[in-house]
Amino acid sequence: MGIGNILLLSQVTAYVLLFLLSFFIIVPSGVNLNNFDGNCALFATGTWHENKTTRHPYFSVDYWGDQSMCNFTIYIGILSMLVSFIFVVRLSIFLFREDDSSFLGAFLTLVINSFITVLLFSDCLVVTLGFNHFCDQLVKSPGSAISKCEMADLIQWDVDPLIVTSGMVVFFGMTEFGLWMSWITWLCLLIMSTVKIWRYSQHESFLRSMKRERERLFGHYSDQTQII
Repeated sequence: MGIGNILLLSQVTAYVLLFLLSFFIIVPSGVNLNNFDGNCALFATGTWHENKTTRHPYFSVDYWGDQSMCNFTIYIGILSMLVSFIFVVRLSIFLFREDDSSFLGAFLTLVINSFITVLLFSDCLVVTLGFNHFCDQLVKSPGSAISKCEMADLIQWDVDPLIVTSGMVVFFGMTEFGLWMSWITWLCLLIMSTVKIWRYSQHESFLRSMKRERERLFGHYSDQTQII
């Protein structure tokens, strides 16, 4: 096994890590979406009201966030899982054969890594900013009954009885962790792919130089032969 190929071994390890991190994106995102009865809490807005009977404040959601934002998070998690699994299998074969991908394969890997890195970064921003906005609605709105978002499980919600808010903050925290750690890992893989392309280009430049030098020497030898 090509253990000596540190760069290839590092890529395999990173893809395995990405496969595991994808569960931190898909599972909590799906649970939160299911608990909110298909509604997306990202960038949701609401107001606090006072129950005239019990005199206890309750939070009412006025507008839910665009569901496509929550769905996109699940889709990007699935994409990261599938792509990382494919690369784990593919690069493990190269590692076992003590071989490596061609220049074209390394270039395609660079393109795929760049694409997913950009998608993940945009999703990280959407989830982080969207959840922070929702937390601000819970904490900073007039009449708020909580001082921090972690207390959201303890408040009364005037929402559909099918909606379950228990564990909301924990699940969003897991999603953010999975997204940002995945983005950092994809960014590292992007750097590794760039280094591999650079090594290939340097190697090919060296080969072209050797070819030109060989042709020059053979040409000089041929000229001497003709003179003799």
